[in-house]
Amino acid sequence: MYIEICDTKEIATAQAFLSKQLINKLRHQRTRSIGYPSGSFKAEVCFQRASGKDVFWWHGSHDEDRKVWHNFAGHGDPNSDSMLMIDLQFNQPSMKFSRKYGGMFIKNIITGDIILGHRGIVTRGNSRVNKEAIFEVANVTKKRIQSQLGSNLIDSLLVATITDSRIVKRIQEFSREIRDAANKIYDGVNINPSVADTCDIKLYGDLRDYFDEFCGKISYDRHPRVVADCRHGAIVKSLKEQVNNFGIAKKSKEIDLLVIRDSSVLLFEVKTNTSSQSIYTGIGQLLLHGQALKGLYKNTKIVPYLVIPNELSFERIAKIISGLGITLLSYKDNGDNIHLDKIKI
Repeated sequence: MYIEICDTKEIATAQAFLSKQLINKLRHQRTRSIGYPSGSFKAEVCFQRASGKDVFWWHGSHDEDRKVWHNFAGHGDPNSDSMLMIDLQFNQPSMKFSRKYGGMFIKNIITGDIILGHRGIVTRGNSRVNKEAIFEVANVTKKRIQSQLGSNLIDSLLVATITDSRIVKRIQEFSREIRDAANKIYDGVNINPSVADTCDIKLYGDLRDYFDEFCGKISYDRHPRVVADCRHGAIVKSLKEQVNNFGIAKKSKEIDLLVIRDSSVLLFEVKTNTSSQSIYTGIGQLLLHGQALKGLYKNTKIVPYLVIPNELSFERIAKIISGLGITLLSYKDNGDNIHLDKIKI
């Protein structure tokens, strides 16, 4: 189970560790101008490489006046004098807790691991991009978590554990995906004109909390599963790339991926581990979403797929659910690349 960190001392500790990680990995420092909608400022910037046209960079600092930890991420040329534009901000409050900043830290209360997260607060120009649209369009890991301040559930986007050796790559992938999603939304080039056309949020709204992945007990018996859980969005994106030529791809906050074909609709649910809780949840989501979709696509076959990692328990799970009409699809994630089994239609 995950919980939003609201204690500013805990935030400061996590921020210090994150900064040390990034400084150690981004060794090429330059003094550059960083631009934002209302102006610019000069600061020390850490680049991933010493040269190149599209090199990842990060700037971290503490704003004493505004009482905020700054984490700016972007891409640019280390040896150019042009202004660097920010792709995404992971800012955090330093004195008084507030959710007005884009960044957040999340704790896995089972393992104690701290995860860098984001609230979906994104701007383009002087305008803020619709947060709900970001959650719908971006292929990143979305979670509804508890808060240290009470029982309210908080929508969050997971990036990576702050101890992840590939944290630079994770932040880079996440930033690009969110920025691409923001551009699509701002330019009116969404994945479909109206998500409600096929994946009406109201249709599943009553079921969403009931099948929330954070309801009940979640057992993490191996540390790597925490990292894998942050990869959910990357796995969905890899899946989307494979089905590009199959039909029209759509999704909603509740449905990972839907592919509309002439005579069938392919329904995919992605899980990042093979724990009993994940399998039970995945089966339940597929059966109920599939039943609901029959009302939207009359006389059309709904084909459900459960996508899980190829672990030791894969064959056993396959035998158990074979009689449910659900096709099991496996993948292997080595941290850099995702190898997904070919989908058989």
